[in-house]
Amino acid sequence: MIDQEILLDTLREEYPEEVTEIIYSCQFAGKHYLDTRGLNNRLKSLKIFHFNATLSENDWYELVYELTPEIYDDLSYGQAA
Repeated sequence: MIDQEILLDTLREEYPEEVTEIIYSCQFAGKHYLDTRGLNNRLKSLKIFHFNATLSENDWYELVYELTPEIYDDLSYGQAA
């Protein structure tokens, strides 16, 4: 659990542009569900870590909320519908 928090902090602080690009490429307009598989695959393709970085759905929601709030709003609307 601590490793996951360190991973999230590292992504937020050192790779915000890369993570934002991943989110925009996987969560394009009209997609009202969180594509966790696609997001994790793109994250792994960055090869910024020496291990397989895989984030949970909740971790991705947290990053989407912080880095791309407009996409988070679309996802929230999709969940409500």
